Amino acid sequence: MPLEVDQSTKIEQTSRGTVLTLSNDQRFSIVIPACVKREALVFLRQRGWYGRRAILACFAAGLFLLLRQSRAEFDLIVIDQEYEGHERDIRGMLLRHLHSAGMEIPAERIAFGRVGKHSGAHRLAWAVHRGKRAPDYTVTLNEFLDIL
Repeated sequence: MPLEVDQSTKIEQTSRGTVLTLSNDQRFSIVIPACVKREALVFLRQRGWYGRRAILACFAAGLFLLLRQSRAEFDLIVIDQEYEGHERDIRGMLLRHLHSAGMEIPAERIAFGRVGKHSGAHRLAWAVHRGKRAPDYTVTLNEFLDIL
């Protein structure tokens, strides 16, 4: 069974935290607080990363933290297509983070597709987003900036 990943509240929506979740035989969620996203985007702008490039970098960093914190094992990960047309960039950034952490995952094991409303990842993201369930992990500014 592939590991599915979903997001609630996009990175660029900086008034609310972003929830990233994964689900297969296990479930795990992280939240990137709104203040962390805002500071990270300022940090990236100061280094010449603007617009979509900065947002994709934050999304890939969030995906990395989700996988690292969950310690999930998988043969295939299917990430919901949040940023259509940018899958190659996201995969590349994610693979660089994974490689830096000593997690060697072949590129072909990372896929993008539609994670439907009946997915466990979607239901978990919605529950955390609505406050019906606490996230398993909350990202701090320092660790987010260290990854970026």
